[in-house]
Amino acid sequence: MKTDEIIKLYNEYVMPTYLKSPLVIARGKGARVWDIEGKEYLDFFPGWAVSGLGHCHPFVVKALKRQLSKTLHVSNNFYNELQGELARVIIKNSFDGKVFFAN
Repeated sequence: MKTDEIIKLYNEYVMPTYLKSPLVIARGKGARVWDIEGKEYLDFFPGWAVSGLGHCHPFVVKALKRQLSKTLHVSNNFYNELQGELARVIIKNSFDGKVFFAN
C-alpha cells in the first residue's frame, strides 16, 4: 500500500485520538526510520519512551526474544521475578521507597 491509501484507511476505520504526521513508518534501525516508500528520517520522537534506545538495538532484540520464548505479558495481578528484580535495581540506584509499574 502507498501512504495515501494507508492514511485513507486510518481516516475510515481508526478513531482519531492523536494528531498524526503524514508518514507511514515501515521500519527502524537505531535513530533512523524509513517510510513505506523508502525515504529515510532521523527519529526525534521515540514514542512514549518505548524506543528511547533506538529501533532494533541488538541487545534489546535479544532480550525481547528471550522473554517472548517464556511469556508475552504477566499482569500486575501476579508476582513476576524480573519485575521484582527490576524494582530492587531502581530503588538501589535512586530513591528510597517502592516502585509502581504502569504503562
